Amino acid sequence: NINVLVNNAGVISPLDLLQDHETAAQNMAQEMAINALAPISLVHQLLPDLLQQKNAAIINIGSPAGIIAIAQTPGYSISK
Repeated sequence: NINVLVNNAGVISPLDLLQDHETAAQNMAQEMAINALAPISLVHQLLPDLLQQKNAAIINIGSPAGIIAIAQTPGYSISK
């Protein structure tokens, strides 16, 4: 049985304006997949089990970067 889901994973890919477009896009896609889509997917997959528990909880760990953007890591700020 699962009682608690903690979404705490996160990756940061610093912005490098000298990177080619394809590499920058791949880095941004990875950040979005891990930081934004993975927690949604985990909740979707585990919610039926969590709903069967009396005291289940979902805890999402955020980041101040999601509120105050950091110029060097725009993908991280967007995804948080």
